[in-house]
Amino acid sequence: PYIKDLYMPYMQSECRAAAQRSWVPTVCKNQNYSLSATPALAEAGLPSGALVIDACADAEIAEKTCKEGQLTVRGSAHCHLLYRAGEEWGVGEVKLPFCVTLEGGHESAAVLATVPICRVQQEQGTLRISAELALALLGGAEVCFSPVQEAHFLPLQESARCDLEFYYPVRGECLWDIARRFALPPEALAVANGLDKAAPLQEPLPCENGYLLLPQH
Repeated sequence: PYIKDLYMPYMQSECRAAAQRSWVPTVCKNQNYSLSATPALAEAGLPSGALVIDACADAEIAEKTCKEGQLTVRGSAHCHLLYRAGEEWGVGEVKLPFCVTLEGGHESAAVLATVPICRVQQEQGTLRISAELALALLGGAEVCFSPVQEAHFLPLQESARCDLEFYYPVRGECLWDIARRFALPPEALAVANGLDKAAPLQEPLPCENGYLLLPQH
């Protein structure tokens, strides 16, 4: 919340506000998906008789499209396989394509894809690869607001003081608005009109209050 009104009895306030822009998130989602494949050694670029020692993976987003509030993301997970074949070492690669749909996304949303887990099992020249794809969707919008940066208070000029004795409030006005308009303490205005000064000052006045007596300064 930002200060909208600054008020002190018998004082005139001057406020300086400056427009500022800020980014606020409108959507934030995280979803995981399981990917798998069973390529032969040759399909993974590994020589015959190779033994897979370790594996890691990353993800690449090739395309994202938005239609009717659904964001479709296409890409592939790149599984890098460290292997040993006799005395030689090398790295093979297997691509696991994916196409997933996220609800509530929009075209300008940012999508981050990672593969935190990649496992490989080797059985008689065949690899069983399983990977976990993690997608993070983040969208936002720019908002403009005008916070008060400086406030100066000056004594109310005599010519600006109110010499009225009665005021006829309009429907929906509250004690705070009227006191601020005539530079009066809200509590003094409440006491002068037989109102509870402990009651919330920003609630609309009762309909039976046809007029208010304005206490003199």
